[in-house]
Amino acid sequence: MQRNLCTNLKRQSIRHYFSERCAGGTKFKVFWPTVKPFLSNKGLLKDPVIILSENDNIISNQICVASTLNEFFVNAAQDISSSPIPEDILNHPNIQTITDHIAAPTVFDFSPVTSESIDTFISKSN
Repeated sequence: MQRNLCTNLKRQSIRHYFSERCAGGTKFKVFWPTVKPFLSNKGLLKDPVIILSENDNIISNQICVASTLNEFFVNAAQDISSSPIPEDILNHPNIQTITDHIAAPTVFDFSPVTSESIDTFISKSN
């Protein structure tokens, strides 16, 4: 509740500040000094920089950052699938409901595609 009150007071204060400073229109002498900092792109980084903390090491080299993130996301699914699911989660009513509604496990499989089959498919489509 206090957070909402503070947020509302801040918004009112900002609105009042800008309406006061910009009341005279664009020719008013304080208009541009008030608005320009919000329109200028000076000082903005051209490329975002990502800095990671990995095993108590700070990584700022962007190639190393990319490798670290890649390694994490490549192994994320394997790490999840290899860890056992706790019994309290397996016995949760929502999990039981979902399990009861699944008729059979869905098998998802890729099959090889040739360029000829793609050409045939494209030629048959509108």
